[in-house]
Amino acid sequence: MGIGLFDFLKYWNLNSSFALFLLSRSLIICYLFLKREPSFKRDHSIIRIVSYISTFLPFLYLSSPSALSPQLSSLLKISIILFNSFSLYSLITLGRSFGISPSKRTYINSGPYKFIKHPAYTGYFFSEICLVLLNFRIENLIILLISSTLYFFRAVRENKILNDI
Repeated sequence: MGIGLFDFLKYWNLNSSFALFLLSRSLIICYLFLKREPSFKRDHSIIRIVSYISTFLPFLYLSSPSALSPQLSSLLKISIILFNSFSLYSLITLGRSFGISPSKRTYINSGPYKFIKHPAYTGYFFSEICLVLLNFRIENLIILLISSTLYFFRAVRENKILNDI
């Protein structure tokens, strides 16, 4: 819940509808996290810490005045909402199999998981690219590079756990 409130307050001055979207997304993620099924096998390695860092790392993105045209700025904001919606749809598809750190839960191969192995990370990745383009700063670019690397390591570790069936 605190994550959703943080999202809401951080983006309220930029765009109130965007802030409301992020708040609702965070509330759904919190609900899924609380209702998740117990894991069959949990990863107790450093990747668990990496998972939590990569989950909260996007909160470090900084806003900046944009030199972009209003049309391009609007296109990037719409893209952020669409990519975040895709990630949210992916998480909702996971249902009770959702978790932050890699764990052995029920294997899902429906919805977007039928076509993409890690659709939530894919959506987050493209959303964060759009966010960095919208608020270009070297600090944001560094966060994007770290975030993308951490998503990759999470995906690799999740694959290993799921393949150990």
